[in-house]
Amino acid sequence: MTVIDDRPGVATELRIAPIAGYIGAEVSGVDLAGDLDEATAARLRQALLDHKVLFLRDQPLDHAAQIRFSRH
Repeated sequence: MTVIDDRPGVATELRIAPIAGYIGAEVSGVDLAGDLDEATAARLRQALLDHKVLFLRDQPLDHAAQIRFSRH
């Protein structure tokens, strides 16, 4: 099942697709190198709590961008 977050005020079309059972989900529709709005960051936090592990593919993040993202 894919959950698409297209609420007003959310800068991205965040898609969360559970991978298997209760652990793991693939997230797409978000650019982690840019600034995340609070609604998108909140959805990612909730997805992490729900799925325990998030896979965010093809995110070309340098060290500084990884630190910035982790602060969310």
